[in-house]
Amino acid sequence: MPSSDEYDSNAIARVNARAWNIEVANHHWATVPLTDDEFRDAARHGFPVSLTGSRPVPVEWFGDLTGRRVLCIACGGGQQAVLLAARGAVVTSLENSTQQLQHDLDTCARFGLSVTAVIGSMDDMRMLPASAFDMVVLGMGSQFVADIRPVFAHVRRVLTSEGAFIGAFINPVCYVFDWAAQLAGRLEVRHRVPYSDLASLTEEERLTLFGPDAPLEFGHSLEQIIGGLSAEGLRINGYLEEFDAREQVGKYFPSYFALRAD
Repeated sequence: MPSSDEYDSNAIARVNARAWNIEVANHHWATVPLTDDEFRDAARHGFPVSLTGSRPVPVEWFGDLTGRRVLCIACGGGQQAVLLAARGAVVTSLENSTQQLQHDLDTCARFGLSVTAVIGSMDDMRMLPASAFDMVVLGMGSQFVADIRPVFAHVRRVLTSEGAFIGAFINPVCYVFDWAAQLAGRLEVRHRVPYSDLASLTEEERLTLFGPDAPLEFGHSLEQIIGGLSAEGLRINGYLEEFDAREQVGKYFPSYFALRAD
């Protein structure tokens, strides 16, 4: 399997930007903005934010966000970035998909909120100044970059010395099972982790399974995730998991996890 250094990160970013613009057109659940009713319901409960599907991030992980500069990465679609702005944060949303970013702008405007929109890939955030944010929130999106190390390096760079990181990730075990077998209702171990759509599958398999417009995914190992954060001096002080009942694997182990580090 090629190492992450052998992939063209710019080419992957272009493919995935196009793919997520198509997902917006297809109304993927992660691209559907908050409705008026959902926003009002969230307001009654203090605008809870989930990065893993439904389980909310503990309130204490965020603390008081009033006036805090928060960088949202892969939180577009008119969902998490909007909720964080509603909690008083000064939000900057960085998205690779122009359509996802537009949803953030439009949804914030609809609710009288503001957000700064930045087009870019999470593994190349050179356009953002150093020490500019009190918090970085990474949605469920790191699987769309081949190498997660630059993501964490940029996170550390843009955070203040007292800043905190909150991120969501896919459990790497999700990637070990054969995709075709899962569609047939079976769990068959096939792939090694780290996983790559480009190396773990043949091109014919990938196109047959996911189609030509699907985003490219990369299943990062726990060493790459936790070790990568540690390498940047970020220490984990919060952790949660969520089972995905929509997936067969969700019957046996948590599909997603979120953590906090500073």
